[in-house]
This record gives sequence, C-alpha cells and structure tokens, in this order.
Amino acid sequence: TYEDRFASVPTLFVADDQSNRVLGYDLPITRNDPTPDLVIGQPNLTSTAKNRGGTPAANSLYGPSDVAVTSQGGVRRLWVVDSGNHRVLRYDLPGTSANLVLGQQNFSSGTQDAGGAVSRIGFDMPTTVRRDAPRQGYDAYAGANLDDERPPAPDIKMPRQVPLVGHLHRGA
Repeated sequence: TYEDRFASVPTLFVADDQSNRVLGYDLPITRNDPTPDLVIGQPNLTSTAKNRGGTPAANSLYGPSDVAVTSQGGVRRLWVVDSGNHRVLRYDLPGTSANLVLGQQNFSSGTQDAGGAVSRIGFDMPTTVRRDAPRQGYDAYAGANLDDERPPAPDIKMPRQVPLVGHLHRGA
C-alpha cells in the first residue's frame, strides 16, 4: 500500500497480488468498501487472470507485491513490483500501461533473471520498492534507482542473497 502525495487529489495504491492488479483510490476515502478509481493490470474490476489470461505485456501483471510513487518535472510515476513476471514496471499516471520495464529485456518477457544466469539485468522474484531518502532516489529489491532509466554498470557483481543489486543515481 502506498499513498501518492504528489497529486492534487492524493491516491492510495494497493498491490492486490492474488488478483494480479493494482488498485487506486482517490483520497480521502469517506466510506467503507469504496470502488477503486483506477485499476492497473486488468481490463476491469472483476477480472483476475495472471497477465490478463495471456503473456506478459505493458498492461498486465502477475502477482504485484509493492508500489511506490515518484514525481519529477510534474510527471507522477507509479512503480509496480511485478513479482510473478520478475520485473518492475513504471507507469506515467494516470496511464494504465507501463512505459518502462526493469528486470526484463522487454514487456513481453517474464522469466527469472531475464532468461539467463544472475546478471545486472534480470530479477528473481523482486518484492519491494523502497525510498532512498539521503540520495533522493528509489531502490527495488534486486533492482535499480527508479528515477534513472539507464541500466546498472556492467561491472556490478553481487551475490544473489544481497537484497540490492546495483544502485544508480541521476547525474552519475
């Protein structure tokens, strides 16, 4: 669960892993059992199939586990840890299709470690995105700085059990 404080109308985002979607609720929530204002990963509020019943895509999810929101230059971005597809996706809000993928070569791939051995590119079931306050960036478990579109440097080598593999910063 993550509260987006960057919007004129703040939004509460919930990763609903068993229904393969992320739900957004405009705040304040004033009653029990509200209807979500945004659904990401499914075509509607009643569908629950992993990857919308197909293969990974920019508009599908498989077991999302965490979310974070960033804002840069007036653009609100939602970052979704798509654990089942071994990737982290970036959405420019209020869009419902991702425009950047971390952990895979493209949006249609969803294999562990990007289909190869442990490397600087692939993820193995990422679970969390976290704020890195001192450096004003974000980290993804087995991931990268979410404000930077560049992949990690090729010489970064760390064992699988280390939670953060690579850390990027703007202007580096």
